[in-house]
Amino acid sequence: MAGAAYQVNVSATDDETFEFTCEWTLADGSDFPWADYAYAYELKRDRRLVLALTGGDGLLITAENNKITVQPPMTTRLCPGVYRHGCRITQIDTGKTIQVFDGTVTVTEGNF
Repeated sequence: MAGAAYQVNVSATDDETFEFTCEWTLADGSDFPWADYAYAYELKRDRRLVLALTGGDGLLITAENNKITVQPPMTTRLCPGVYRHGCRITQIDTGKTIQVFDGTVTVTEGNF
């Protein structure tokens, strides 16, 4: 079985708030139909769940800019290490689920 459609790799230090933004459009460059889908994001380390977010609860959708921002609580800080993460969408009308991206989050020592 193939992996997700896209790979997203993120780098950060342990001294910053973990947050990143991805731009989503359809293959032809047109706007993504945000209202037709539910969203879920997970971050794991050593197969243990570290963070789980959904649309409206840590995933910020900005439809006019075609962007989705992974925005956990401001108190979220990650320890140095390599994490696996992924985002999937579920079409509300049909229940079909698609994994949009997976990849790694590499957190290094920030020296603060």
